[in-house]
Amino acid sequence: MTPVRFCRTLVRRRHHLPAIGDFWEKVLFNTAVYNGRAMEVHRRLHRREPLTAAHFSRWVQLWDDAVDARHDGPVAELAKAQAARIAVAIQRNLSAVGDAASQRAELSLRPAAARSR
Repeated sequence: MTPVRFCRTLVRRRHHLPAIGDFWEKVLFNTAVYNGRAMEVHRRLHRREPLTAAHFSRWVQLWDDAVDARHDGPVAELAKAQAARIAVAIQRNLSAVGDAASQRAELSLRPAAARSR
């Protein structure tokens, strides 16, 4: 699935953007009521079109670019770090964990500070 097709699929769903807003408000500020099932949504998508390390890496790059273009400060840095952690967690959940290639792909998504530990 091309990135454009992927985005069109998501945007067509009227509930997607408000749910994403609630999700990130909950993650960053612990204020929104997020009752979604983010992992299940990604599992369904993965069954239709397998999500690869390249998809997650691209998403993190796009996310970081969007955050950097609009925000700065500690919450912006938290948003980027959390996005990388979430990408790793979703990827790990969707694929077999333990093989060296998966671990290298996951490591490349982590923020530089976390990689050095």
